[in-house]
Amino acid sequence: MSLRKREMDEQIWRRRLEREIKARKQAETIMEEKSLELYNANERLKKLNIQLKQSLMSNINALHASESENFALFENAAVGIAICLGDRMLKINQRLSDMLGYVERELSGKSIYETVYLNDREALEENTEALYNYEVSQISHEARLKKSNNMTFWAHFNVSRIKGGKGMNYYIYIIEDVQEKKNYEVKQMALIEQLKEINGQLESFAHVVSHDLKAPLNGMNTVMMWIKQYMEKKGVDDQMKEYLLLVDDRVAKMYRLIEGVMEYSKVSQSDEKRELVNMGEALTETLQLLNVPNHMEIRSKGEFPEIWVNKLKMKQIFLNLIDNALRHNDKKRGLIEISAKENDSFWNFTVRDNGSGVPKRHLNKIFKIFNTLDTTGKHTGIGLALVKKVVEHYNGNITVDSVEGEYCKFTFTLNKDNVKKP
Repeated sequence: MSLRKREMDEQIWRRRLEREIKARKQAETIMEEKSLELYNANERLKKLNIQLKQSLMSNINALHASESENFALFENAAVGIAICLGDRMLKINQRLSDMLGYVERELSGKSIYETVYLNDREALEENTEALYNYEVSQISHEARLKKSNNMTFWAHFNVSRIKGGKGMNYYIYIIEDVQEKKNYEVKQMALIEQLKEINGQLESFAHVVSHDLKAPLNGMNTVMMWIKQYMEKKGVDDQMKEYLLLVDDRVAKMYRLIEGVMEYSKVSQSDEKRELVNMGEALTETLQLLNVPNHMEIRSKGEFPEIWVNKLKMKQIFLNLIDNALRHNDKKRGLIEISAKENDSFWNFTVRDNGSGVPKRHLNKIFKIFNTLDTTGKHTGIGLALVKKVVEHYNGNITVDSVEGEYCKFTFTLNKDNVKKP
């Protein structure tokens, strides 16, 4: 082998060796870089693992706390609670155990229907069947429950469906003891019946008293007629005529008083006839019953509603308020304004006049029965008391505002809920 060839071979091997050394160094550099990346990634994974463990432990602790809190709420609830699979009780709280007089293990696994009074059981089963068949999402029901000592009490049920694991449906029964409420309702119904009986007796008494009071008045009228006829034949002086007129006036007042008391006693009758009444028409019909002097003007303004009321009672209100305004007007040009206005819950009506007004000292007693500012003796003092009673019968209110010598304004309200179609 020539020297030149040997040199060439050495150069080739040298270059190959250099390439291999260079490649190995590059590989080592890459290995070092990748090892560093793996180390850093591993460190990050360690930190992330620590964070995940901490977060998991925190969630587990929070879950345990939530479970403990929910269990405390379940056990200490003021109402009875039963968790059921179908109608079988899996878990009941302490309140339900106390209500029924059992310990939990005595009820666990039993049908909740077994705690229901036999006569009420079928109705509850029918009601819950709709819940089991997905016809409703929850039910509300009242039934009697039977205690361990066989005593019963009324309970209110709220039952709803809750989804469990593996597609299981559970039912939560929330049960409230409503025996006191039932006792109150029974007492209330008894009182209502007693009140109806008393009202009936009072109505009968009023009719009897009215009849018995009118009987002697009729007799007095007859005697007065005889006396007048006798006096016309025999002649009578002016003094005697005055006495006879006085007696006539007193008898007439007694008649009005009896009729007023009868009307007052009828206001709260529950069997009153109601109809759709146009209050504007009722006002017009009322005005036709009044003798309005030429110097008096009566105006109406606003939109008068149509409401479901007793028409006669509405006309009694207008009649008494307008008659009162006519009698107490001392102006040369008298004015009475009747208006109507609506708000959210009430119809408001106002009767305002420019008459003599009401002295301030009398404002707090003008609605009391038999109180009157009239000094002639011709009026009974029942009119405004009757108005107040009618207004309150419809859950309304009446007030008076007045300045003596200037005006008087009565405002009454009728509750919309009490004057709508039955």
